[in-house]
Amino acid sequence: MAKTRSSAAKLAQLRDLRGQSPSPKLIDELRTALRDASNLVVSEAAEIAGEARLMDLNSALVEAYERFLIDAEKKDKLCRAKIAIVEALNKMEYDDAEFYLRGIHYVQSEPAYGGPVDTAVPIRVACAFALVHLRHRNVLALLVDMLSEAEKGARVGAVQALANSGAEAAALLLRLKARLGDKEPEVISECFTGIIELAAEQGIPFVAEFLDSREQAIQESALMALGSSRKPAAFEIIKSFAERNIGDVREVAYTALALLRLPPATNYLLSLLVEPSRSTAAAALTALAVQRYDPHVRERVAAVVVQRGDQELQALWKSRFPVDER
Repeated sequence: MAKTRSSAAKLAQLRDLRGQSPSPKLIDELRTALRDASNLVVSEAAEIAGEARLMDLNSALVEAYERFLIDAEKKDKLCRAKIAIVEALNKMEYDDAEFYLRGIHYVQSEPAYGGPVDTAVPIRVACAFALVHLRHRNVLALLVDMLSEAEKGARVGAVQALANSGAEAAALLLRLKARLGDKEPEVISECFTGIIELAAEQGIPFVAEFLDSREQAIQESALMALGSSRKPAAFEIIKSFAERNIGDVREVAYTALALLRLPPATNYLLSLLVEPSRSTAAAALTALAVQRYDPHVRERVAAVVVQRGDQELQALWKSRFPVDER
């Protein structure tokens, strides 16, 4: 009797299928792999199906997902197969809302050092995004529920999904969450970004209020959200903050100015390169490295640094603006 192929051999064969053009043969091989007992094999097959947008495999993907709900902690550790399946169905714009409604509530607690860990957070987040894309009537209520989950990843995902919804009510929910706060600065950071994406005109002054926070992490999150907005209205806000602060938070403000990629912000940072304070010039140069792929910025920075004649600053310039990256 022929020996059953190992999971390693099956994975190797599947990896050879990546990038192949869709064909009946490819679909048949992936359908077979999706029936495999190994969650790693199924995960690999699901990823390939999703990347190739093989919608003929939708039902096979759903069947595999349902199969791994049985004795899940043993048969699908870390939810590897189920996560890959949901993400693949998302890529293929699978539109069964009931499937995602079940998934958004799914929890899989697994033993770990320090206590049980819920490994199903990515499933809930992926299902949340799917329901947003399907414009499900109850999606905002479901996302509000996710905002109160214990797992940081779920709260971050809920914020990102709210921002992705484009709904006016979503901006208000994110403002409320930002006001209420969160023990994890990353959650509030995502709120700031989403608020500006959804309503920049009202969002920029709102986020600017948090520059007065007593928590540096919140200040930095607000700065980065304002910088990433690329909106002219954010320039004077960030510049004013930088001029009245020192230390690490000022360096973050310089980076936020560079992220704006606006001429006034870039010119301001370039002006700091001639400041008597080497630390100020170095911080500005480090921030300008965000734009190191812009040949015009590279040339202007190089000209100022060479003219200044400061060897330490020149060494920093060479490390931040390497020639082989041009």
